[in-house]
Amino acid sequence: MNKWNLDFEVAKNGKIAVDLCRRNKYDLIFMDLQMPVMDGIEASTIIRKELPQYSEVPIIALSASTLLTKKKLALSAGMDDFLAKPYTPKQLLETTRGYLKVAISSSHSEQKPIESGIDYNYLEELYGDDDEYKLEMFELFIEQLDSNMLHLEKHNRSNDFISIAKLCHKIKPSMAMVGLIDLQSMVEELEHSAKSEDRVKIDHQYRMFTEALDIKKKLVLEEIKLLKHRSDLKTDC
Repeated sequence: MNKWNLDFEVAKNGKIAVDLCRRNKYDLIFMDLQMPVMDGIEASTIIRKELPQYSEVPIIALSASTLLTKKKLALSAGMDDFLAKPYTPKQLLETTRGYLKVAISSSHSEQKPIESGIDYNYLEELYGDDDEYKLEMFELFIEQLDSNMLHLEKHNRSNDFISIAKLCHKIKPSMAMVGLIDLQSMVEELEHSAKSEDRVKIDHQYRMFTEALDIKKKLVLEEIKLLKHRSDLKTDC
């Protein structure tokens, strides 16, 4: 939003979002469905029912779930549209443009080839030229990776299919955040097999995923080194 010169405020939960709307007038609201204290469904319902100044203001639902039931709940609460997470800056920009009906400039760069299993075109859409944010996400991925994989191994050994599915759903977006789109697909397949309790498929998919991840982890670490090097060069300038 800063890059597009748009003024915005962030609410940590639904209650704060409602309070902000009572005190201010916004042209567009992005509402996360999963928030502490008060979720996005309840917050949107209150805004629509109790704040007449927001009767025509678009409210866009944000959710990691693409289930039709979630979309129906969002629409029934008075929301106008649905944006699935993780979304790219390009998707956010296009949605914002569509509802604000104003000209918002954006920079465009040449497409880069997909090299070494990292989708740089996707990363370009996701981060643009924000290397600082990109480095933060890459480091967070590595920081959480070993713990997540230990838990996944534990759940797999104990045939805890529910926990396997839940953990896969949790780590799936993180694969995309570092450009490992192929691994994101593998995790999604593993999640589906766990939900159907298909032991044979789980064994095969788990082995394929962990073997691929061992290779891709090295690529992510190399990318972190490159990003840190760029950061050092900028500091020296």
